Amino acid sequence: MGMYAGKTDAEFPFADGHWWVDDRGDFNLADGLDGSFDTVFLRHLGQVKLVVKQNKIEITWDSAFVIPDALESVANRLVACRRDISVSLVFYYHGWSSGPALNPTQAISRINQVQEIRDVDVLYSTRIEEKPVSETLQTSSIIQTGFEAWQQSGGRFDKYSNEMLAEVLPSALIYRPDNKDQNIVFSWIGHRSFSMQMHGQKWARGAFGQPYDRPMGTEEGNYISRTSVAYEEVWKTGEPRYQYIRTLFFTDGYDPEWLYYGRLLTRCILHDGTPALVCLSDPVRNESIPLPGAP
Repeated sequence: MGMYAGKTDAEFPFADGHWWVDDRGDFNLADGLDGSFDTVFLRHLGQVKLVVKQNKIEITWDSAFVIPDALESVANRLVACRRDISVSLVFYYHGWSSGPALNPTQAISRINQVQEIRDVDVLYSTRIEEKPVSETLQTSSIIQTGFEAWQQSGGRFDKYSNEMLAEVLPSALIYRPDNKDQNIVFSWIGHRSFSMQMHGQKWARGAFGQPYDRPMGTEEGNYISRTSVAYEEVWKTGEPRYQYIRTLFFTDGYDPEWLYYGRLLTRCILHDGTPALVCLSDPVRNESIPLPGAP
């Protein structure tokens, strides 16, 4: 089973409540404990946090600071769990990461994978995986809607129905050439777009009229350089691109967080005949892109 798999408990392994698992592997009930102490327990004491309710378990730990005995104690109890128990993992590896619900066996495997790379440095915090554009039709997100609208209209906004525009525009980023320097610049930022959700209105106000390949806010240069390549290629070829992207997201005053999202890029013609790039992004909750540093 890997580095954290051992003997099982005879009793039902987890009881409802909030728990901290200490350096001896003991489970301590913490239902009345203020969440503001989480950092102390996770990083200074190396403990594991569990939230258990209705056959669902959420396990939180910091991969760099956790005491091995604490994680091993949790894994030993996971071995004894029924397969239909839902396990969610939230861990810190250069940034906070969470994924889809797993069964207990999958959760143990994932814990092992994370701890095996705990000492690996991240040189480049952005990874991109190209996807066939046809896979957009297998999603249930705004990306599917946007691709279908692009196909049906030939990328011409004057052929989008009002219903299509009302659905797509609030989630879209649109870039068009400026009149002065021939840069491709932000011209529309939908209020429900993924970028607006992550960066906020202040970022959006500063982004209008700025080139797509210029860092703004807390974006890293590596992220901008990696993700802007596809913009250039779609602009030149007109061929749509569908990508999965995993990257570290930084917010002042908070721990960094690993973002994982899908992105569809298309070249369109606006109502006034101007060519434009349209970007639709949506969070993805699965593990198909390894964390940087992982195999």
